[in-house]
Amino acid sequence: MVAIAFELPGAILGGLLIGYLLDNYFNTSPWLMLVLPVLAFTGACVRLVRWSKLLARNNNQTDLPREPHSRG
Repeated sequence: MVAIAFELPGAILGGLLIGYLLDNYFNTSPWLMLVLPVLAFTGACVRLVRWSKLLARNNNQTDLPREPHSRG
């Protein structure tokens, strides 16, 4: 659960760092440092939606009442 909390800021900071390093390497400042965090933010949002769907689905499965098996 803690990993979900760090998903968004970690992706943005990773995008900034990689963008900064690539901008220095390719001498394209500041374009990659602007584009990569936006792409990382979008990817993190997609992952958060997937996490929330997975957790909701797991929560719904555990909340279902179990019917006893009746033979009749």
